[in-house]
Amino acid sequence: MPENLGFISTRFAGTDGVSMHIPLGLALTELLAEINLPAIAHHHDFYWERAHFSINAAPDYLDMCFPPRDPYMQHVVINYAAQEELARRKAVSYPRC
Repeated sequence: MPENLGFISTRFAGTDGVSMHIPLGLALTELLAEINLPAIAHHHDFYWERAHFSINAAPDYLDMCFPPRDPYMQHVVINYAAQEELARRKAVSYPRC
């Protein structure tokens, strides 16, 4: 990870967060990937846990961006169950504590 870049903290999920606004999630995902900006993404209430996303016309967009797979992104979740599910679905690894 580049040393001299600032960090941006962004929420990719949450009832009032980006997951309710798919175009914003796409834009943030593309921006962060394009400029290789390290980010910390705080996750809760993933799209697959929400009834209103169970039937949708944008599964590829949801999978691509909520949360994105980005080597410059560190993921933070609210509990161990969410950590395990994110690791299973997105192949995201976490450091051992």
